[in-house]
Amino acid sequence: MKKKTISVELITKHMLGATDNKEKEMIDKIINDDDKSRKEFEAYLDVWEKSADVSDFDKIDADKDWKKVRSRLKGSKRLQRIPLRTYLIRVAAILILALGLAYFFTLIINKSDKVSDEYFEITSLNNTRNIELPDGSAIILNSNSKIIRNDNFGISNRDIILQGEAFFEVSRNESLPFKVYTSNSTIEVLGTSFNVKSETDEVVVGVITGKVAFYQSENIDNRVELMSKTTGVYNTTEMKFQQRNNLEPDLRTWQTGEFHFEKVPIIEASESIARHFKIQLLIDPKVSNTITLNTDISAESVQKTIEEFNLTSAEIRLNFIDNKLILERL
Repeated sequence: MKKKTISVELITKHMLGATDNKEKEMIDKIINDDDKSRKEFEAYLDVWEKSADVSDFDKIDADKDWKKVRSRLKGSKRLQRIPLRTYLIRVAAILILALGLAYFFTLIINKSDKVSDEYFEITSLNNTRNIELPDGSAIILNSNSKIIRNDNFGISNRDIILQGEAFFEVSRNESLPFKVYTSNSTIEVLGTSFNVKSETDEVVVGVITGKVAFYQSENIDNRVELMSKTTGVYNTTEMKFQQRNNLEPDLRTWQTGEFHFEKVPIIEASESIARHFKIQLLIDPKVSNTITLNTDISAESVQKTIEEFNLTSAEIRLNFIDNKLILERL
């Protein structure tokens, strides 16, 4: 017989004092009968209570999450009066748990003796942005990306939440690991340089120097260990990791303005160019992938890239026709 569990909706109603007698009895029965459910419920309660003391949550955008909670609770009756600000913060706390980010949230609250109430959100808007962190580490944010940290960074933690893409140059500190949280995955290092690109369906980590641990935030055993000049890809839907023994040619193109091809097969090189410029690529079946590129090519514009690309081989040609890239054999 399948054990009954407590839903997020019911836990939220309980925290708001909106459960009826039957629902209260059901909660009591479940947590008394199942130790796992009891511990999970206590964790929600702990975060709920502590979240009331977090006085500055303004810099975390919870509009989308709040709408989700509001839709879930539509029609439920609120019996207990709670100040609106505290109510929103507590709802956000429950949402964070429900969305699988409990580890990071409780880490921020519990990790240090002095609980910080200051959070810093840094965005890059339409341009890249250079950021120097208190521990001496440096970040270059790609356009339309952002990071969040608290003011205990470099003291009791070196934790960053990333949305979008960034390049990290991390100062070494063996007693305080540097961690990047994004799309239910964690990148953990002591001191190294690497690039992280977080998209809807995957997270791509390219290690330039040093060693990186790349794992699922909720399951540390689901992981890959990445060495210098290797790439890790996390599929956020399937929750699976893939390791590649090379760096993508366009890994740092957004930063350097160049494609770096090091013995890269011609088709893979063309795919990198198409991906960077977000253009469809058509490939002539006669093109042999045994041809390789071993050069740097400008990414200043599609035309400039094609011009330099076509100088690399007398056997193939890349054309730009009707907003499509066409790779063909001569």
